[in-house]
Amino acid sequence: MATCVDREGNCHSNSTVEALERYDAFLLSYAQFSTKVLDALEDVFTAEPNLPMAHCARSYLHLAAGKRELLPIAEAALAALDSSNQTLNAWETAHREAVRAWLRADTVRSRFLWDEILIEHPRDFLAIKMTQFGHFYAGARERMRDAVNRVLRDWSPDAPLYGYVLGMQAFGFEECHDYLQAEATGRAAIDRNRDDVWAVHAVAHCMEMRDRAAEGIRWLSHCIAATPSTALDNHLQWHKALMQIANGEAEAALADYDVGLYGNSVEYLDICNDVALLARLEVSGIDVGSRWQQLMPRVAARQNDQLMVFCDAHYVLAAAAANDQPVLQQLLDNMHRHSCDATSDGIVVSHVGLTLCNALAARATHDHRNTAELLNAVREDLHQIGGSNAQRDLFEQLLIDAHLRAGDSRGAAGLLAQRIRQRPENETARALLARCSHEMSAN
Repeated sequence: MATCVDREGNCHSNSTVEALERYDAFLLSYAQFSTKVLDALEDVFTAEPNLPMAHCARSYLHLAAGKRELLPIAEAALAALDSSNQTLNAWETAHREAVRAWLRADTVRSRFLWDEILIEHPRDFLAIKMTQFGHFYAGARERMRDAVNRVLRDWSPDAPLYGYVLGMQAFGFEECHDYLQAEATGRAAIDRNRDDVWAVHAVAHCMEMRDRAAEGIRWLSHCIAATPSTALDNHLQWHKALMQIANGEAEAALADYDVGLYGNSVEYLDICNDVALLARLEVSGIDVGSRWQQLMPRVAARQNDQLMVFCDAHYVLAAAAANDQPVLQQLLDNMHRHSCDATSDGIVVSHVGLTLCNALAARATHDHRNTAELLNAVREDLHQIGGSNAQRDLFEQLLIDAHLRAGDSRGAAGLLAQRIRQRPENETARALLARCSHEMSAN
């Protein structure tokens, strides 16, 4: 079968013009966070069942879903590629080996391979997406930013996916605290593609991290209403909820939670959103009642995944808060076993994850001094669990809350003063620091 070149100049073996047209459509669907992305990928297989990059993409999508029951699909895609007796070119071979490494839980190797692929193939959109995902969940924010920065010079502004690469660049800038550049780049991406929800997301992060809550609520409300439904909608609603809490509208955020506005599914991001929101509402003084217990069937469905430390920590937080001892013990036992694995995540569990999860379990028993001590022990290394600065800010809030609940005004004041230096417009931190100062002067 002929070798064909896709829209961005990448040479595919065992391909046809029709298959690559459908592959390009799949990439656009992926860029748009379409809820039909798997259907778009199946269209590629309909045109050419043995397209190597389609098999790699199938593995990637199912691995990135973070659900252990989907691993066999990713394994089968790799097995189909291995058994096809095709002669792959160097680019396709590197992707195949990145899949193999990820299936071995060697994400360090996968991330290395994606970076290497982009040196020779800077217009490989799938590799850009995988690199951003991989570095994001490894807490390697500079590598995530730089991987996109390096390839953009090779992209034509006329390319259909160019604006979506800008959206990824914006998020990299934001995670490295370059908020002015991030927002300008994100808005430029949206000017090109109104449906670029990742760029919308990057701009929302800038507003959240700079405590522009009222503006952020307006921004997200407008963007969500103006774009078609996507796989990122629930997460954007969650970001809006965080800004509602910061804007003194916590009850409105809780009302939206109760009608399932943030997902109410068994997808890891939706569960983590709900866990983090309930915890932040509690920190802000809202009684969430039996909602922790109501959340537990969804958490229990994910208790044996052990695929992302970021997720495991949220599941532990929920089980502890719900006082669901069987699920909590299962999660902690799994993590103890995982900490002995010489895998990328196993090392992070050993260094950071176990201590973090023990802190979250201690919080549920009202052992606030131990909670604060354990969180302080891993505070500087929490980026290793992955997630965004905004997502991991939950643990900073829980740390401050633990000091306050333990009656340690001085310890809380130090953390709050640092928080205000980083986020000078944060009114919540200013109010809490004033409270701590009053308590210390009274004593």
